[in-house]
Amino acid sequence: MEEESIARTVRIACGVLGYADTFHVDTPLNVSVGDLKKKLVQEWTGDPSYALGPKDVTLFVTRKGDGTWLKEDDDEFTSILLGTVQKPFPIMLGTSPLFKDTNLGSSFKYAYGDHHVLARIDLRHEQSHETSQAPEFEHMMNVEPSYEEITQAYRETAERLKNHDKVKQVIAAINQITKYRVEELTSRIVQEDMPFIVLESSSGTGKTQMAFNLMAHEDLEVYYLVHDQQPIRQKVYSAVATRSNTFKKCVKKDMPYIDDGAIVAISSMGSLYTFAFIWALLTGASSVSGGKTRSEVEEALRSKTESGKIVVVFLDKFPALGNQEDERKVFMLRFIQNVFRAFGIVVIMSATNGTARNLITTGSHSRSDSKALWCIMFPSLPSFQDPSVELIPSELQRLVRHSRPLFAHLALKQLGSDQLPGEKEELIEYLNILMGSLADQFGGWKEHWPDWFRTGQVCLFLCGCYVVDRKSGLLHGHFARLAEDEPFELMVGKKDLTKNDETGQWECRTMFPPVYEDALLYLTLTGGKYYNPLVDATGDPIPFHTALSEVPASFVRFDNDKQLSEDGMRLESIVGASLVVASHQDGFGGSAFPSFFLRFLFELGILESRDATVSLPKLPLMYESPTNRCVPFLAPPNQVWPNTSANELLQLGTLRRVRNEERIDFCFMGGEVTVECKDYSDPPNVKVIKDILDRVPEASRIHLVVTNTLQASYFNTESFDTFMKADPKLPAEGSKSLKPPRAGSLRHARIYKMSANDRSFSEITMMENKCHGENCRPDCDQLDKVILFLLRGSRGNGQKEDGKAPPKKRKTAQSEDSVMASL
Repeated sequence: MEEESIARTVRIACGVLGYADTFHVDTPLNVSVGDLKKKLVQEWTGDPSYALGPKDVTLFVTRKGDGTWLKEDDDEFTSILLGTVQKPFPIMLGTSPLFKDTNLGSSFKYAYGDHHVLARIDLRHEQSHETSQAPEFEHMMNVEPSYEEITQAYRETAERLKNHDKVKQVIAAINQITKYRVEELTSRIVQEDMPFIVLESSSGTGKTQMAFNLMAHEDLEVYYLVHDQQPIRQKVYSAVATRSNTFKKCVKKDMPYIDDGAIVAISSMGSLYTFAFIWALLTGASSVSGGKTRSEVEEALRSKTESGKIVVVFLDKFPALGNQEDERKVFMLRFIQNVFRAFGIVVIMSATNGTARNLITTGSHSRSDSKALWCIMFPSLPSFQDPSVELIPSELQRLVRHSRPLFAHLALKQLGSDQLPGEKEELIEYLNILMGSLADQFGGWKEHWPDWFRTGQVCLFLCGCYVVDRKSGLLHGHFARLAEDEPFELMVGKKDLTKNDETGQWECRTMFPPVYEDALLYLTLTGGKYYNPLVDATGDPIPFHTALSEVPASFVRFDNDKQLSEDGMRLESIVGASLVVASHQDGFGGSAFPSFFLRFLFELGILESRDATVSLPKLPLMYESPTNRCVPFLAPPNQVWPNTSANELLQLGTLRRVRNEERIDFCFMGGEVTVECKDYSDPPNVKVIKDILDRVPEASRIHLVVTNTLQASYFNTESFDTFMKADPKLPAEGSKSLKPPRAGSLRHARIYKMSANDRSFSEITMMENKCHGENCRPDCDQLDKVILFLLRGSRGNGQKEDGKAPPKKRKTAQSEDSVMASL
């Protein structure tokens, strides 16, 4: 009786992936899956003589997890047939009989509305674009004859880096994806959810080197391709130029037939030129001529992986998408990303943009509440390592080691080939010239994105900037990095990408690396004796306040929840950045205070020209001489240079963003120069002036107060002399603020003001500059301190550059490493 049951003829409802129509096949239940494949193809094509090899057809039994059949009236039925929604249906093995429980089962019965089998067919003719003209399409797959020579340095570096923790993290991700493919995706009709890896960081951070680091591992078979060779063309790209160009030509040939580039569209194709390219990679063929079928690629892939190696395709310099890119380019880039994933090959893409992670296609996650692993992001890579760094002067070694690999390599190459001067002054001038030359080179690489580069130049001078930058413009157009430092997973659900186990939508934020990690970036692009860091669209130098105003208003946001408008973060940002720019004007070795100060006035917008001359008031003696008390080459606020003897040689210094408890805003030169910002919309009253004077630190020799305007006069009721000779208010018990100096050096201070475009400093009416000491001679001219009120006028006036008043918020204590501006 059982034999009769399995020998009976049954009707099977069938479909073919990529087609919405279904059809029936009548067959005995005791035939093999292979026999069903033949009948299914003949029924579908309408040609009784049509035959395909067993590897060209894969059958899936569409039984759901609860044991019931897929129904034609299910909401997702058509989407499943078309492949836009996937379900993990079991594969029907070709030699097993249909009556096996893992296939249809011995008790199988046809019922109207049930659907039983879905086929994925790799047709050589019906769904293949014409490849009969193969002789006209023949392109080589070889690497260049000079490959060994060109890549030698990369391979040598790879031997040093292959066991680096960050390389191990990438290998762990490769293994994770391989395991995911085996455990989660094997039974799926198309592998739309195949995760991939993205190395996303700006130029010169070692993304290309990572390909060679992985090649150094014998259990990986890494195929290296370069897509976009501009604008930073490294010689290593030419080593695989022939192979990479062949891939581009194959993509171009296939594009008219690929629809939107989704894996389901790729999987529905019989043969493609890109399939032939992948087949040639796997088999070592010397050229690509014509197309290959999916089954041919899968056979070659099986042969390659039988040895235990994991196949990895490394797509270097994945291209960016602009705002106005046409739809076909989006489809093309998605196709490039997906054609390897369609075979379960691990794909690694390096990019300076967000395109690679944003080409989301609809998969099994699209109509469910669950999330699927979309990609694994790597925002940071191994730091620079080269034993030849030992050959350059010891003072410079740490600066080179604490820089991104490309910058370090170029600097090391120049330093290693030149005969360095022995005299200190000559060495400093040599380094000024070298850094200026490198800055021109680095900036030239970004000439294709001038707007982003100019925006990035502004951000470099802010002590902390986190930019909501969905397309990673500051990575692509400058040298920023993602705000994340460690690898993380991006999960995809119905709509949004989420990070790791977080619930909210992930927002791409970029920032600039700290000075300590990327010293050459700041030694070059923040300006020097031979490089202007801030220029307009025509290349003419502009002050920082103007450069900031040219950054789109919607892009810049200055956040501090408890900030008073008169202590506005925008003004503090302008002042801090202006101090840094001004300190770089004479390059390494420091700047004399008078020339530094004039440049500072220009950057603030108080002077209209960098060449303007102003009669400065008398300064404490040590600041009068150009050779004494040089202003150091400052790092951006609260950033520190790598600890090295070069700090003394080059006069590298720090600009301290002071804690609010200390009641001022900035200090440098060991606290001898201090700064306070007051972004009042109205002139400050006498009480505010008294508080400002009481806050001047005792150690300060020059105290700058940047505000917008002042009253015509102060101390009209109580005399200024009476105030200065009175006992100062002591700090509250437990306060960390400095003791007011009114009883000390402030009594031998001089106070001046200067407004925008004035040519000299003047006294403030009723605030007489004289000795206020109680026991001094009448003719005492001791000068311990100078306090300078700098009035920005219409450039400030409590307004943002766009004319909108800042919100009135109250200031709170900040840590020393707090962000100054959040962009």
